[in-house]
Amino acid sequence: MLQKLTPFLVLTLIAVLVFSGGLFTSKEIISYDDKPLVAQDINNLLPESRGNWPWNMNVFIGRPGTVIVPSHQLLVARLFSPVFYMKFMYFLSILLSGIFFLLFMRDFRLHPAAALFGAVAWMLTNNILTLALPGHLGKFMVTSFMPLAFLFLRRAVIRDLYTNYIYAGIFLGFTIMLGAYELSFFYGVLLFCYWIFLMLRKRGTEKLVPFVTRNWKKIASHKAGLLALGLVMLITMAAGIPGLMHVSNVRTSEADAFRQSAQERWDW
Repeated sequence: MLQKLTPFLVLTLIAVLVFSGGLFTSKEIISYDDKPLVAQDINNLLPESRGNWPWNMNVFIGRPGTVIVPSHQLLVARLFSPVFYMKFMYFLSILLSGIFFLLFMRDFRLHPAAALFGAVAWMLTNNILTLALPGHLGKFMVTSFMPLAFLFLRRAVIRDLYTNYIYAGIFLGFTIMLGAYELSFFYGVLLFCYWIFLMLRKRGTEKLVPFVTRNWKKIASHKAGLLALGLVMLITMAAGIPGLMHVSNVRTSEADAFRQSAQERWDW
């Protein structure tokens, strides 16, 4: 039992070590717009939620571009002070990143040490060591939950577990709701390419026509599963469409405001 829990304990200790300065001291964590001031703003909105702590109720008080989605952040904001809330959310994000990627690595039947190495690498590239992902808390959460989409897609294709397409669609849609749209769309394209790769591997060295003739029912089932993944993703992310449209309108307005000559743009 202890041997099975060891990788999870190691990931937890690393996450604590990375954020030890913030979790156990008065130091603040500032990441662009995710400042303690934002945490304080969320904390001030808690009375507006009328006790429904899992739900982001900003939309009911007239804030544009906000979405009605389950909000784990409001729960954490209720439990901790505004400053510690931000520290804890970043700590929790990289910890979940490592745990979920570890589960993905284990599905390859790798040596436990190799799977743990992959999980630590994924966890620490998340704006910690390489700055591969600069920016907002929403982007941290995308990299936290995206490994689960890849894990369930892999299980669906490799083991013909068609219901796992639904689970993959849920987590892909959930990452889009977190607000880092460009990152979610990138991973969505990568997920589709991974599906093609896995389907080609199922064919092995057999010629295409005999393989399709012999397995056309399974191939059709996997195509239907991929379609289900897309539909579930759209249903899951439906609550995020207003926010996505708001971002699109803001970007369009900014583009109109900055229509300048080539020299002016270069100078800017």
